Amino acid sequence: MINPRLAWIFGIISLFALITGCSSSSSSSFFPSDAELSFVHASPGAPNVDVAVDGNLVLQDVPYGASSSYLDLDDGNRVVEVFATGTTTPLVSQLFEADAGKKYSFIVYDVPANLKSLVVEGQADVDLDDDRSGVRLIHGSTFAGPVDVYITAPNADLSATDPSVADFQLGDLTPYLELEATNVRVRITDAGGSDVLFDSGVIGLQDGRASTFIAINATEKKAPLSLLVINDEQPENRIEITDARSAVRLFHAISDGPAVDLLVNDDPVNTSIDFNMVGSYVLSNAGLQDVLVRDSSSQGIVFDGELEIPRTEELTFFAVGSLTDPAEQDVIIGVDASEPPESGEVLARVLHASVLAGNVDIYVTEEDADITMLDPTLEDVAFKTLTDYLEITEGTYDVTVTATGDKTPVIGPVTVTFNNGDIVTVIAVDPLNLSGNPDLTIIEDGDSGL
Repeated sequence: MINPRLAWIFGIISLFALITGCSSSSSSSFFPSDAELSFVHASPGAPNVDVAVDGNLVLQDVPYGASSSYLDLDDGNRVVEVFATGTTTPLVSQLFEADAGKKYSFIVYDVPANLKSLVVEGQADVDLDDDRSGVRLIHGSTFAGPVDVYITAPNADLSATDPSVADFQLGDLTPYLELEATNVRVRITDAGGSDVLFDSGVIGLQDGRASTFIAINATEKKAPLSLLVINDEQPENRIEITDARSAVRLFHAISDGPAVDLLVNDDPVNTSIDFNMVGSYVLSNAGLQDVLVRDSSSQGIVFDGELEIPRTEELTFFAVGSLTDPAEQDVIIGVDASEPPESGEVLARVLHASVLAGNVDIYVTEEDADITMLDPTLEDVAFKTLTDYLEITEGTYDVTVTATGDKTPVIGPVTVTFNNGDIVTVIAVDPLNLSGNPDLTIIEDGDSGL
């Protein structure tokens, strides 16, 4: 018998290549070539799995979000079993009848304690013209309850659009929807609701091709949902489309500035944010976007420019500088950490937002430590510098800021307590209206729920 171990090859492929594919399918000769079966692992939280057909192990160590190529198998009644890798007790087992000449996908979904399977026939009920594309949908996300799915033109207004699929439940499968082969956008909302749970951004559908779109829990923590797109002719060609949006907010560090608003492509994100305050995270489109920070009262421009917003991230826009020197006014984008640190640890980064301080050294020490005998934790930090996150042990520390090469404090020592799991940004800010001494402000990062 041929060794059934398969090598899993995952790479980055363009969506265009995924959906266009090529017309021939690859398969492995585990059984006579009567019918064909692919396997999709869509169970969040489940371990990597092994797959057996009629007691013969055909796939091993399959991770969440993976889709296999077609495997040959006999027609007739077949038993498919799925095991946690290296174990012998099946997580799920299903008998189904395979017809000669047909292709099937075996999909496992739901949480491990309630694992379910779904067998779907490939391209059985779709005959597409050259200018059409076939898309069928499967609800495999345990994060979302019943949902509405909209497949629309990229700029369509959902409030004026009926859902393509309404009240879509976990485990539901649609027939192929025959769509114009053009650019579309997939958005998912709660059933009957208007809040968008997932936004694919622009997806290109190709002439005469059929694909399966599975809504799954995102494999990365940074968004609740993603879309697993599978080329039904070559199911091993799959791509996970993450949410096209990011969660953004504004921190106001211009000490002589008025309350400000943050707008992205003219859409208000945060409004009336006072100096030394931070707004709440709001979902916004990613990509190259027009970013505007303006006076909340007079609408006077503090910053106006195009900034690249990375996809599916939590971001803080730091408005820095002084109204007395417009050339120093800027917006710095920080990608906020969202994954918690190791137990007992803290993630902390530093932003130098003080016009008055000049280049500085920063000391993070035990309480009452004598910094004259110590090297700085961060050395020669320039204005507008946002450092990477540092991993430090939870506890109480003194934070002291000095001019570079000097031991005389410009700020502090400020005693701060970092608790287990904290993710924070420590910001050196000027005094209100540039009158007095700089100080430190600490904000929590990564709590958007994205």
